Amino acid sequence: MKSSNNNLPIDKGWAWVIVIGGFFNTFLMVGIAKSFGLLVEEFIRTFEVSTAMATMVISVSGIVYAFCAPLCIVLGEHFTARRVVMLGGLIALIGISISSLLISMTFVICFMGVGFGIGNSAVYGNSLVMVGQYFRKRRTLANGITVAGASIGQFTLPPLIQFLVDTYSLSGTLLILSAIYFNVTVCGSLFRPTSFYLQKSHNIQKSSTNNVLAEEVQNEVSDPLISNSLNAIKKDVKLRALMASTGSIMLEEEIEIEDSNDINQDEKDNSSRTSSTKCFCQKIFDFSVLVRPIIMFYVIIAFLSFFGYFNFILFLPLHVISKGITKYDKALLISICGVGDLIGRLGSGYFGDLNLIARYKIKAIAVIFVGIVILLFLVADNFTFLAVLSALYGFFGGVYINYIAIVLIDFVGLKIFPKALALVLLLQGSGAAAGQPFLGWIRDVTGSFEVVIIICGVLPIIGGILLLCYPLIKKRDKQTHLDMT
Repeated sequence: MKSSNNNLPIDKGWAWVIVIGGFFNTFLMVGIAKSFGLLVEEFIRTFEVSTAMATMVISVSGIVYAFCAPLCIVLGEHFTARRVVMLGGLIALIGISISSLLISMTFVICFMGVGFGIGNSAVYGNSLVMVGQYFRKRRTLANGITVAGASIGQFTLPPLIQFLVDTYSLSGTLLILSAIYFNVTVCGSLFRPTSFYLQKSHNIQKSSTNNVLAEEVQNEVSDPLISNSLNAIKKDVKLRALMASTGSIMLEEEIEIEDSNDINQDEKDNSSRTSSTKCFCQKIFDFSVLVRPIIMFYVIIAFLSFFGYFNFILFLPLHVISKGITKYDKALLISICGVGDLIGRLGSGYFGDLNLIARYKIKAIAVIFVGIVILLFLVADNFTFLAVLSALYGFFGGVYINYIAIVLIDFVGLKIFPKALALVLLLQGSGAAAGQPFLGWIRDVTGSFEVVIIICGVLPIIGGILLLCYPLIKKRDKQTHLDMT
């Protein structure tokens, strides 16, 4: 590392404080989101609304998240991740706490749904950006610890939320949850920008020399994307941030991208930064990439797989109640899913590095088993069976989520990966959000969750089978790509 980088705590010191902040941010965000099914029953009882209406809160939150997450990444680049994360936590606090007034279901949807969605948009992507900026040699470990907060949050928070509902009612629970979530601002305050260390260097050295050193430090902090990629995406940490825009928590896989060209000094000007940001905003959702058959193919698979996988856990608490499971046992089942999820993520990351089997095949098999396990919930009639299925659902789901981004890189390469990934995350996230009221409506019409479970189980199986057909699509995609170039 160059001498200009001596003041920057790369892989040491404050870098690990950043990891702690990121860990608790993912802990709170994902833990609350995946525990939301516990609140649906309370919304139905309190407002006497349909299941479809009760699930609109998390649906609206998901839509807001899908559209706002990339924007918050850009804002974090301009105004620092610390400010954006802290502002997002404040907005979520206001939205969730006001919703605790429980004026109406529509009132809760507007305030909690929008507030929670904006908060998550600001928090998650920028947390991973900061981790990427502070680590080089130990990035894989740092990212792994950060995203592990999601699995541990899913394990820890469901029993707590059930206890809060029983003790303080729905209104008190929402108020307490808003305060708990507000801790993301504390974690965000730990996100000291790297410019803090550059400023120290500036105060010691001459201005002309420091300009050169600052440029070197920025090049050391993170490797830029290949030379022909979007000008706005200058660092691989932005690539990670795009991968974080789903909910889907998928940054365990480390992507090392070597620097192929020096960053022009002109790009450091404020005017150039503004121009590149406009370019980023204009191209973040570039639907023109859909002309590539492989991208359309992957988008369809992502929609089918995530629709079934994510929506199922939201309806799981309501389903098991009909099986005679107690309130705390249903919360425990979600916690068991979290344990399986953590094991699946860590294990699949290690296994994938062995290169014993193509990674798209690993993902396809995992997605198929997710669907099969979901369907088995139809015949599970006791807690032990349900617990085993919950662990398997979490395990195969963790493997599946772990490979969403990395398989897309294998398919399309790094050059168009950011645009392709942003589109995949947008459509799969929007599909999952729209699926909640749709599946809730089916539950209301049929009077049971059997059809809901069948839909959630069959769609991932179809997605996994389609993914195994990749070699057939690959040939057509190559021809289309040649015609385009």
